Amino acid sequence: MTIKKKIVTIYDGWKNVLTGLGEAGKDKRTGAILSATILTKEDVSELYDGDDIAKKVVDILPYDGIRKGFEIMAKDMAQAQDIKKVLKDIGFLKKIHEAWRWARLYGGSAILLSTSDGENTDQELNYNNIQSLNALTVLTKYELEAVKNSITKDAKSKNFGLPELYRLKGERVDEKGSREIHYTRLIRFNGSELSIEGFIKNGYWHDSILSRLYNVLRNFNLAHDTLPTIVQEFTLGMLKLKDISDMLASGESEKVLNRLLAFDMQKSSLRSFIIDQDEEYKRDTINVSGLDKLLDVIENRLVSATGLPHTIILGDSPTGGMSGKGESENRDYYDTVASHQEAIIREPIEQIIKIYMLSRKGITKGKELEDWNIKFNPLWQMDDKEIVEIRKIQAETDNLYIGNGVIDPQEITASRFEGEEYSIETKVDNKTRLRQKDLDLEQKAKEEETD
Repeated sequence: MTIKKKIVTIYDGWKNVLTGLGEAGKDKRTGAILSATILTKEDVSELYDGDDIAKKVVDILPYDGIRKGFEIMAKDMAQAQDIKKVLKDIGFLKKIHEAWRWARLYGGSAILLSTSDGENTDQELNYNNIQSLNALTVLTKYELEAVKNSITKDAKSKNFGLPELYRLKGERVDEKGSREIHYTRLIRFNGSELSIEGFIKNGYWHDSILSRLYNVLRNFNLAHDTLPTIVQEFTLGMLKLKDISDMLASGESEKVLNRLLAFDMQKSSLRSFIIDQDEEYKRDTINVSGLDKLLDVIENRLVSATGLPHTIILGDSPTGGMSGKGESENRDYYDTVASHQEAIIREPIEQIIKIYMLSRKGITKGKELEDWNIKFNPLWQMDDKEIVEIRKIQAETDNLYIGNGVIDPQEITASRFEGEEYSIETKVDNKTRLRQKDLDLEQKAKEEETD
């Protein structure tokens, strides 16, 4: 007995042999293929320099991400403030902003840490022998070439899948000064992430955020650049001349142009005009109904592609003006900025601060501050009315705590007003409470002995 095998081909999608749906050669959709757009350095530079929306998309998140700055929190706040001042003097935040911005534009960047640690730049940074942090230099991915055969293969390493060494190159680098740099002396910033395959093909760097936005930006600008043309031709005048075809055919086009010129001059100067009995004039108006909805679709596509709220990327709410929805969008945007701060710049900021603390010639003489961290200052600022309402609610809560003996008035005063700004955070001094409790017990014991 012979068993016949039936071969079944499974297609991912609907097919209809009668209508041609899904059939190659019949359904036009089957001819469409996906092709990734990877813009060159020159392409993204021209977009950034020449297109206001492209520049805004690149700049806005890094700008807002550092706009309000951050605080270094530590037990020794005086030294923390001194460290922040020193970092400010070397343009620390400006470098973070620049590296973040160029990573978004070019697809990657890095901050080169110029330190005195007794090692060559192609050697791992010696954290135990850092004498000073001398400078921070921002480089784009086009100035840092991955050295072949230096990719970290150890899956346990933080640098797994990335180059261990980079070669400094580019127009800003002197050929004699070209050298290799160990990855521990660089703080990488990434652009729009590619697949693993695309990342490797792209020289172990990611891509510009403008690559995926290219078609969306082109459509947006094309639509808005077309509007002035439509406005110019919104109303067209039509002058019907006798025997115009014969005149043009016989080379008398100059007569036709002169007649049109005279006609236009009459319209402009007299606001009325005279035509021959064989001539006819009428005005046609272009129908632009639905154009606003079409523009809305194009703008919404731009907003969706950029991931930025309508109020941020285009300057107003979708319905026009700063409505309640616009304010809500702004609050959501600030939450987005906060998430980017945590994901992108917290680690670089903390790494640079740590390196400065470990510098023996620095303020802390090579020792890290105890229990330190950074806190980003909030972007959303309350108005006076909101501030008054919050303080009123807080005061009522504090009165309940004091009335029930939960907290001491002195602790409330210290919590609310001892810092540079009013705070709703309540700090309880447990050590003082325990000491006071011991004193009260001692006093009670003495009183009992006296009795």
